[in-house]
Amino acid sequence: MSDKILKTSNYNLFNKVDGNRLVSESHVKKLKASISTIDLKIPIVVNDKMQVVDGQHRLQARKELGLPVFYIVINGLGLRETQRVNSAAKNWNDKDFLDSFVQQNYAHYKTYKKFRETYQFGHQETVLLLSGSYYGGKNSAQEFKDGDFSVSNLELATDYAEKIYQIQPYYKGFKRRSFIFSMIKVFKHDQYNHDEFIAKLSYQSSKLVDCTSVDQYLRLIDDIYNFKRKPEDKIRFF
Repeated sequence: MSDKILKTSNYNLFNKVDGNRLVSESHVKKLKASISTIDLKIPIVVNDKMQVVDGQHRLQARKELGLPVFYIVINGLGLRETQRVNSAAKNWNDKDFLDSFVQQNYAHYKTYKKFRETYQFGHQETVLLLSGSYYGGKNSAQEFKDGDFSVSNLELATDYAEKIYQIQPYYKGFKRRSFIFSMIKVFKHDQYNHDEFIAKLSYQSSKLVDCTSVDQYLRLIDDIYNFKRKPEDKIRFF
């Protein structure tokens, strides 16, 4: 490890680490404006192979401004360490981690990306559907960032997603996180019949309104589903 900050105007000296997050043009633009106002000369961090493991946006901004680059060399530093540092610092978002693992050919992350592009659910909802466990359970948020995310049952996740989309004509909030979480609980009920729910929802859609919690949604779904059912035939979702 170098104990001093080095300086160079040779931008070709630096290499990209495969799997590092993609450079955001908007972020580079903001950095250029900031540097043009006050140049704090914050160094980037590279490993012994001169691969940029932290500060690629600063490097690009200084390159476009024609300014010298300040850098520190840390031997042996790699992408995984950089991801962990940025995770703690909240510099990387979920898309950054996704792009990184997709670039590294992680199959489960490729499946996640295709599934999310298809159904346009939020990140947490997509993780829940594909992993089969509630977001937050088993520390799934950190698992996604660490590269440990895995798809439990793609066929079942697709089935759930298609069923949720069947609700779209009757409820515009069908993509709300709490609603999706509640529907997954409903789907897991052994006696639930989705065709029956859609049929009853078709003339009771006014009952399905935005809620702030899964429990509230489950009570509404329960009321709609059990409408006109005999007491002994009713099933409970909460």
